[in-house]
Amino acid sequence: MALNVDATPVARTEAAALIRNTGKHQHVVVAPQKAYDPAQVAAFRRFCTDFFDEGAIPSDPTELARFGRDKLASRRDELQDLVCRGQYPFVDQLSGVVTLLEAVVGQPVDWYFSEFDKADELLEAKEDLIDPIKSFLNGQQAKIFDEATKLLNANTGNLGYLPAGSTDAVNALLTDANAFRGNKMNQLKAAADTLQGLIDDVVRAQRSDKTDAIQGRKSEILESAYYTGATPAAQENVVSRIDQILTDLIAESQIALIQQVGATFEQDDYPKLLSQLSASQRSRDEDDPPPKPIVSIKSIRPTGVSGVLESETDVDNYLGALRSALVATLNDGKRITL
Repeated sequence: MALNVDATPVARTEAAALIRNTGKHQHVVVAPQKAYDPAQVAAFRRFCTDFFDEGAIPSDPTELARFGRDKLASRRDELQDLVCRGQYPFVDQLSGVVTLLEAVVGQPVDWYFSEFDKADELLEAKEDLIDPIKSFLNGQQAKIFDEATKLLNANTGNLGYLPAGSTDAVNALLTDANAFRGNKMNQLKAAADTLQGLIDDVVRAQRSDKTDAIQGRKSEILESAYYTGATPAAQENVVSRIDQILTDLIAESQIALIQQVGATFEQDDYPKLLSQLSASQRSRDEDDPPPKPIVSIKSIRPTGVSGVLESETDVDNYLGALRSALVATLNDGKRITL
């Protein structure tokens, strides 16, 4: 016999509780258990076992149909969520599976034993798309993909300093519609490691170049009369400032910022530090005029010349304009670092 409450079938596991609940009796309809084709029931049970990878499948046909219907709805929602998130380029391929599931979700119990005809398509989709993609998402493959994506994002500014085509292999695998298949992620790991090595080499070379230049300027300062004649406090401040710049430079991983630190030191920090030492000379009397400020030659721009140097005359004109700019800077009461 089959029990229904307000036209809703009652599962066998719920029948005992329903019978004891006298308040529900007036809504209960008892009818003969509908007979289903055993072959169709068995076929749907096999489908549920294979598609959901479940061992505990209800044996009662009504409960089996409800079980399958609920599981199909859950699988649709799960795959739809993956498609909507769009975290990986290949998950869009699950849209077709979601469409298949939409056609078999929410049907009446009888339908699953009489009209359900998507078993083969769904099982093929499970083998070809669902299982491989879920395996990708739940394993090391997704971590490799994510790390490669982070590598590109973290080095957006550095990639332009690499040889042309350096990122091609990584980008191709990150946009591959079949990235979840085979050994694609092993290939991506190797390509990402190679790219990381290229980035590290360029960053290391740029950092070493700027560090050597600043260290050279530091040595010049320590050997200069500006330094030896300055107060101990001024000496300490200057050395501390240079050491802090070098520390920041060592920690910097963006090539553009490394270059900026080097350029800023040459144009601004170096002449400023010399000016500080000059202003603190121990031999200065209170009546002495203030020391001339020091500027970098890189900050001086000759006027009246532009374009491209193409002849000896162009060079002479440029040097003349540069000389005028340098003399004007000196006449303005400034000194110039080279």
